[in-house]
Amino acid sequence: MQSQPANAVALRELFDVYYAEGRINEIGEVFYAPDALLLPPDAEPVRGRAAIVDFLKGLREQSGKGVFGVMRTATEGGLAYIAGTAAFPALGLDCVTLETYERQADGAWKCVVDMFHSRKPAAR
Repeated sequence: MQSQPANAVALRELFDVYYAEGRINEIGEVFYAPDALLLPPDAEPVRGRAAIVDFLKGLREQSGKGVFGVMRTATEGGLAYIAGTAAFPALGLDCVTLETYERQADGAWKCVVDMFHSRKPAAR
């Protein structure tokens, strides 16, 4: 496993690599805070690192590799956010994302809230 990234953007880039390689357990350890919250589209919130890892394992099994991008970032003190994109072509899912990061007591950045939703309008 690589050393802890120096900032939230570097951490997000590492997520992309690990997801592509199917290294979901490592995503949990490196990327998410223990009490993180995942807010996926059309689903109940997923609370805690272990539950998020389980969710991502299922998503990875269904989706194969994802395609991730970054649209905007900001950091202020010990907080950061990244607005980005996530596409899962095998599922026909094209999403926008908003991730919130906090610098931990040991100096490491961890994602504390990870939200994504489909760009497709809801059916009416």
